Amino acid sequence: MQRLVKAHALNKGMLLLSSIIGIVIGDNTWLLALQIIGARRVIVVDALGPFMGAVLGHFVLGEELHAVAYGAMLMTIAGVLIVSLEKESGGGGDGGGGDGGGDGGGG
Repeated sequence: MQRLVKAHALNKGMLLLSSIIGIVIGDNTWLLALQIIGARRVIVVDALGPFMGAVLGHFVLGEELHAVAYGAMLMTIAGVLIVSLEKESGGGGDGGGGDGGGDGGGG
């Protein structure tokens, strides 16, 4: 507990900045993307995250991944693409639209 108290002001500042960037800005941007481009496209972009991290890790940090790891990432991306790009079924869906949800009048 005393180590936390003795943490340098710079460390505390960097932790605060990381929280602000990651949580406040990141989450708000993600929610805005949901509104603008829709959940299906956001899911596709989110599915690319691990793959892009592995590719950047290879080029920037010199990490080595086996072909099986890349194959698994490609299968995951393919699965997400299949699910996100499939057509919606014609029945009802999210409850929007329709006849307004009323019983046809009053009285």
